Amino acid sequence: MTFAVGFGFTIILAAPLEWIIHRGMHILPSVSAIHLRHHSCYSPASEALTSDAKKADRVPVFRKMAKCVTHFLFFVMLGSALVAAPAWLVSHNLSLVVGVVSATVSVSLVLITIHHATHHPDRHRLIQGQSWFHHLKSFHHFHHAHPEVNFSCLLPFADKFFGTLYFEPDRRSS
Repeated sequence: MTFAVGFGFTIILAAPLEWIIHRGMHILPSVSAIHLRHHSCYSPASEALTSDAKKADRVPVFRKMAKCVTHFLFFVMLGSALVAAPAWLVSHNLSLVVGVVSATVSVSLVLITIHHATHHPDRHRLIQGQSWFHHLKSFHHFHHAHPEVNFSCLLPFADKFFGTLYFEPDRRSS
């Protein structure tokens, strides 16, 4: 039971934590320059890779894998520090902490995969074929053009809560 509580609690915390981390990447000078490079690699208007991103696509597979592993470890370590450590300090319940860490790993993998799918056409066809994906992709690409809104990649309700949610009007319906 405590495993399920830890897992569920972490899923609920994932949205605001993702928002806070991503917002921090735009504010903190030590990481904002690196993060803004990511923004410059993609052209939301055309949904195409810019020349910087095309160069990144030609990077050897080993380097791409290293980048994915680095992102994954970053999210897991951050999740462990922000959620698992406090859960242990408060509860001293190993089952709860294992649930928290399991959810952190799961959310990290999903977050990284969906974010990758928003930028790389035809790489994640199962995800890209889902009815919700077009909306999430538009939401995220709008953030690339307007970095002051839409900080959540996976769970946009945190943007609603923090007042940074913006959906571009759907031109197809007009």
